[in-house]
Amino acid sequence: MVTLVLLVALALVITIGFFASRATANTAQSYFIGDRSLGPIQTALSASATANTGFVVIGAVGMGYSMGLTSITYSLAWLAGDIVYWFFVAERINRVSRDVGAVTVVDIVEKKGGGRLLSVVISMLIVVMLTIYTSAQFTAAGKVLEGFFHIESFAGVLVGLLVVLAYTLFGGFRASVWTDVLQAIFMFALAFGSLVWVVVSFGGVGVFSEYLGAVGSGYADITGGRSTLNFILFMVGFAFAGFGFNLSQPQVTTRIMACRDAASVGQAKWLYIFSLHSVWISMCFIGMGANGLLAPVADPELALPALAQANFNEFFAAAVLVGMFAAILSSVDSLLISTSSSIAVDILQIKHGTAIYRALVAFVGIAAAVISVYLSATVFQASLLAATILAASIGPVVFISVFNFRRSSTSMLISLIGGLSSALMWRHFALDGIISDSIVGFTVAILLNGLIAPKHSSDGELDGKH
Repeated sequence: MVTLVLLVALALVITIGFFASRATANTAQSYFIGDRSLGPIQTALSASATANTGFVVIGAVGMGYSMGLTSITYSLAWLAGDIVYWFFVAERINRVSRDVGAVTVVDIVEKKGGGRLLSVVISMLIVVMLTIYTSAQFTAAGKVLEGFFHIESFAGVLVGLLVVLAYTLFGGFRASVWTDVLQAIFMFALAFGSLVWVVVSFGGVGVFSEYLGAVGSGYADITGGRSTLNFILFMVGFAFAGFGFNLSQPQVTTRIMACRDAASVGQAKWLYIFSLHSVWISMCFIGMGANGLLAPVADPELALPALAQANFNEFFAAAVLVGMFAAILSSVDSLLISTSSSIAVDILQIKHGTAIYRALVAFVGIAAAVISVYLSATVFQASLLAATILAASIGPVVFISVFNFRRSSTSMLISLIGGLSSALMWRHFALDGIISDSIVGFTVAILLNGLIAPKHSSDGELDGKH
C-alpha cells in the first residue's frame, strides 16, 4: 500500500510536469520565470512549498523531538522577518524586476548598476551555496525512504533525483510551480493530520501539555534555558535571518518576480505566511509528541517516519510518506531551476536554448546528489548554513539595489565580500550562538557600502553605464 500510494503521487507530479512543458517556450524568461504569469495563490503556495524544505519535515521534527518547546521559537522569530519582508520589500522587488526586465535576482543587481564582475561573483556564490542546500534536501529524501523502506540512504537520494528531473527538465519553472501547489496541499494534510493524531493519542491538548512539562530538562521552557538578553538576541538575529533568507534565496524570490503584478504579490502574503509557519510549527509539535510516543530513536530527524510506521495504519503511513517526499521535492525542483538559471543567464548569459537549460538542470541535480553522500551535517545544519551565508552576503546587495541606495559596482562588491567574511568569522568563533551571523554580515555589508559608495550615485547615472 505504501509503495502504491507513493507511485501514484509521483506519477501525478510527473504528469503535471509534462503538461507544463507544453506551455514553456525556448527562452530564459519562459523556462526560468514562467513569463511572469503567476497569480496570488500560485505565488503564495509555490513560495511556501519551496521554503518548507526538508528542513521543515525532517529538521523541524528532529528539533522538536530533541529540544522541546523552544524549537517553535525558530519559526516565531523567522515569522517576524517574513512579515517585514512581505509587507515592505516583496512588492517592490516585483516592480523593479519588471521595470528592468530581470529574469533572475542577479539580473536585478546587474541592471541596477552592479556591473559584470559583481554579477559573476554573486552567481558563483549562489551556485555553491544552493548546491549545498540542494544536497541537504537530497539527504532528507534519502532519510525519508530509509526510514520507511529500510533501504540505503543513497537509494532514496537516487529516487528523488530521478523523479524531480523527470518533471523539472522539461517543464522548467512552470512545472516547478504547478507541482509546488499540489505538494503544498500534501504538506498541509501531512502536518495537520499528523498533529491531530499525536494530540489525540495523548488524550487531548491538556494531557499533551502535561507531558511536555513532565519531560524535564527544560523541555517545556520556550527560552531553551537562555537568559532574557540572550533570548532576545536570538529572536532578533533569527528574525533577521528570515528577512535575509527572503532577499537572498533565488528559489523564493523568483516566485515574487514571476507574479503577474505587485498587487497580486500583496494579496499572496498572508497565505504564504500562514502556509509556511503553520506547517513548520506543527512539525515541531509532532516531534515533541514522537518523543513521548516512541522508544528512543537513533536519529531524531527520522522520528516522523518511525512514528508513522509504528502507529498509523498502512494508508495513513503512506500519506505521511507522500507528504514528506512532496515537501522535499518542492524545494529540490525550485533549487535546481534557480541554480541552473544562475549558470545559464548570469554567468554564461544564454538567453535562448532550452536544451542547454535542461542539461544544466541535470548537471546540477547529479552534482548535488553526489555531494549529499558526503554531507556530514544534519539537514538542519546544512540548510541553515546555506541560508544564513546568502542572507549575509547577497541579501544586502539586493536590498541596496532594490531600494536604490547610494552605490557603485565597487562599493557593492566590497560590501558583499565584507558581509560574507564577517559572517564566516562570526560562525568560526561560535558567536552565532549569541546572535545570528546573518545580521552581523548584513550590517557590516550595509555599512561598508555607505562608507565607500560615491556621494552622488543616482539610479540614472548607474543605469547609464549599461
